[in-house]
Amino acid sequence: MSEDYAGKYAEQEANDHLLRQMDRYVDEHLDHVSTYMMGVRRQLEREQEELIGERSRLRWE
Repeated sequence: MSEDYAGKYAEQEANDHLLRQMDRYVDEHLDHVSTYMMGVRRQLEREQEELIGERSRLRWE
């Protein structure tokens, strides 16, 4: 019985370790995605401001 318990305990420890690794992996990649999204958003806002400025300079007919 104690061998069975030891085996299950070791298996649970291994599973917990894998879950922690997956959590770290996901957190790191979400950070990268978030940083990338902020850069894209800033670029789109700059382009939008440029287009608004160009539109404002157009002559009205």
